[in-house]
Amino acid sequence: MNQPLISRSGRALVHAALQDFPCPQRAAADAVRAWAWSQGVELNPDKVEVVTLHYQPLNQGWVGQVSQRASLTQALLDNWQGESANNLLGAALDAPWAGQPPPDSLVLVDHLHGQGLLHYGADYKTYNGLYRQRFPALYSSTTHVQITAEAFQGFIQTLDFGTRFRKRLYTYWKLHQASYRQAAQIAFIAACNKQVDEGSLSDAGRLLVWQLAGLLPRPTWKSLGLKPREQPAIQAAPLNIYGYAASSLLCLKHNGSGLTLLYIPGNASPLHEFTDESAMKHWLARQCRDPARRRALLCYFTPADRPDGLSYSGVATALSGLGLFPQAHRFHKDDHPGFATSGVWDPDLTVNFKPDKYSPALTGDLFKAFTERQKARSFAEADAQIHSNSELLKEQWRGYLANAMQTLAPLVLVVPELAPLFMAGGIAQFGLGLEQTLNGKTLADKVDGLQNQLYGLFNAGTMAQACASKYLYRVKSLRFVAPQRVNGRLGYPLSGDPKRATSEMSAVEQAFQLEERVEPVAPGESGISAYVCQQMDQDASYSLHATLFDPSQEHVAFATVSYDLASDSFIRTSELNSANPIRYVAPEQGEPGLVRSSGLPRIASDAQRMRTLKGLGIDLELPLDLSSLEALEGTPIPKRIASLWVGDRVIGDKFLDALASNAEILKDTAYDYCLYLTRQDSAVYAQNVRLLREHAPHLELAVLEEQPFYQRFVTSKYFAQYRDALDGSGGVATNFSSASDVLRYRQLYENGGFHLDADDRLLAPGTWQEGRQVPSIDALAFNTSDDGLVLSQPVSNQAMNLHIKFNSSVIGSHAGNPTLDAISDEMLRRYAQDPDFYTSRPPQEALPELYRYSERLSRLSGPGMLNDVIDQRLPWLRQIREVCHLMTCPHVHLEAVVDIQRAVQVLERLFPVDEVWVSGQAHSWIYT
Repeated sequence: MNQPLISRSGRALVHAALQDFPCPQRAAADAVRAWAWSQGVELNPDKVEVVTLHYQPLNQGWVGQVSQRASLTQALLDNWQGESANNLLGAALDAPWAGQPPPDSLVLVDHLHGQGLLHYGADYKTYNGLYRQRFPALYSSTTHVQITAEAFQGFIQTLDFGTRFRKRLYTYWKLHQASYRQAAQIAFIAACNKQVDEGSLSDAGRLLVWQLAGLLPRPTWKSLGLKPREQPAIQAAPLNIYGYAASSLLCLKHNGSGLTLLYIPGNASPLHEFTDESAMKHWLARQCRDPARRRALLCYFTPADRPDGLSYSGVATALSGLGLFPQAHRFHKDDHPGFATSGVWDPDLTVNFKPDKYSPALTGDLFKAFTERQKARSFAEADAQIHSNSELLKEQWRGYLANAMQTLAPLVLVVPELAPLFMAGGIAQFGLGLEQTLNGKTLADKVDGLQNQLYGLFNAGTMAQACASKYLYRVKSLRFVAPQRVNGRLGYPLSGDPKRATSEMSAVEQAFQLEERVEPVAPGESGISAYVCQQMDQDASYSLHATLFDPSQEHVAFATVSYDLASDSFIRTSELNSANPIRYVAPEQGEPGLVRSSGLPRIASDAQRMRTLKGLGIDLELPLDLSSLEALEGTPIPKRIASLWVGDRVIGDKFLDALASNAEILKDTAYDYCLYLTRQDSAVYAQNVRLLREHAPHLELAVLEEQPFYQRFVTSKYFAQYRDALDGSGGVATNFSSASDVLRYRQLYENGGFHLDADDRLLAPGTWQEGRQVPSIDALAFNTSDDGLVLSQPVSNQAMNLHIKFNSSVIGSHAGNPTLDAISDEMLRRYAQDPDFYTSRPPQEALPELYRYSERLSRLSGPGMLNDVIDQRLPWLRQIREVCHLMTCPHVHLEAVVDIQRAVQVLERLFPVDEVWVSGQAHSWIYT
């Protein structure tokens, strides 16, 4: 996958689950720091080393060699043991053993020389001491820490770290159990997406994951058309080996078809698919033939389950036996006391042994249960490491790191910074970077290039019959996001109201609301689209992502950039404040990315800029003639505002509130405000009239079917589409919003004025919006030509794949406008090309199909169709729309092509609607 597995919001949610994570390194460092403070010394345990030096005289000075060195934190983790400087007598008398520090004149060398045959004693002196780090290394009185190595080693031997660590573990789970559950669910779904994309998970496997993850309803035996059974239709249960349940290995099963998935977290592709449970069991046995894989599997079981008892075999023996199948496993009588089981370990009998007893299916919230098991495992493993102080050995520290490794394993897929630690292949290497990775200041920023790395020993391979549909769980915002006013000007890039938008989504939905690519206008014309693409992120702001190539090092890098209009080049976002940033341009020799521009000044032509902008999805004609836009004249459109309510639904609260508010605002203005209300269903009509009289007494109501414009519409060529949208093939695929699309243009053609969607809101005059006071609607001039349209400023919508396009929810026009005829004709033409649109529609939970349906709706009767007609008939509107698009795109030196102040004034004059109106967010085009 070229895109990140999860969004920026998703990464933030996952990283929140790692806050306060009880990293052994940090706990060790804190313990050392506190102890040093008690010794009267303030130090950073990661910046002070305990060093063993060998040194000897040479000529008139001293030379030395480092025998061993480690930071105080790492020394504690490794149960550091110094090298005694004592002879046998000193050792026998238990004398101080660290030795004497070398003189300050010590010079480090690679090798020490022998002292010769006549020399008595050792060839060198030994000293163990604590030194502050310097680069290059310096071991002298200026870096020497006044704490003896004997004291430090004594501290290590007497430290009760286990109790201290367990307290941190308790605090972590108390504060972050809920966020860990969210992170585990996000990682599980991300794994499914990744494997569908790479071809290692079938569509049936994807469906099972979605159902168990809560993205789709779980099937029942009845919904499957099968006879009910005692077990559920689908289930998730811990894997067990000979009755020992793994903490985080999950066996996912469809009990109707037998399809089985084995989830092995901590791997780059952790979902393994099998036709049935027996196939999974035998695959697992084959994995056990490899000692490394056997050891890796062992880590998923608690330490208490691993060894054999006097009368029973532990999971370690069971895994060894599985690896030998069909051969028998035998104990050596001299090496194995007791009566533990040996013999043939049949996978069908050993794997998931008596599951109802030892690993019953998890009920309720899968990830809540999974988290509870992870929490219990972490405490069990921590308890296993708490021994008496004299028993605190390096093996116990390895246990703490193994504990951390198992807790983090399910999350590594969505915290790619952890991937290199798991790739290291060992607990010691994992421990070295864990604390730095979890607590680094740039945790959320170092993602590029990491998520596709392979790690772990159990990665699913590509399937012969992979998921052809490539359905990925992606969430797109339904909101239309408009530009904001900042300091009295239109503010770009678009930001919408991210807090409001994300508050309408669950944590999982936010995590999978990924960036959308803006397609180039003419890919063949502009080669730049091969190296740079514009993307809209989850809060409707835009960014440019580029592939950069350094031919001197044959190195390809990926970076966010801004477009420099003055030189037709690109600059890294991180270098925008640099006095002399590096500029990148399209390659001329077929290189795989943008290359550095020569040092010579580049003066771009308008033709070059237009070619580049088309590659970014911006179809702007240059040079920009603002004077022609400023000179646009028109006459006032009629002072009437009409809304439509079609179909057989009772008017919902969002619509009632908007209609009531609008009627109240308009009651003392020069504008007539009318709702054309259908009486398609007489009972529903009566209820709607009652609700409207109660909530919106100032709203004028008119029966839709009694209006002359509607009666002419019924006999027109456009009525069939309207009728089909309302009928929806007998009610299964109705789309009242599309029916309203068909009707609104005919109503406007007959009457003129404004069409206003029933959920859109007018702003109360005198209130403040985006830093400016809202004027009265009577104070604004809504002028346009006989064939022009009065619209709001361009907006973006992820679900409809709209990027800086005009919306159709508020439209002003003169009556008899030929452009309205052109719109209706184009809609009719598209319906003839897509006559099945109103015969089916996807369910709400089927997101991939739902978003494709939304795009199809937009092209058929919605904003997509409207903008295509504007492109053909109203070039001035197309041009100003593309100016808006340019202003949203990350850029520098916009003044090279646009007089910014004049452009903003033009926008405000051409789009006065935005001063008194905001788009509704009822999303009726999805729900009706």
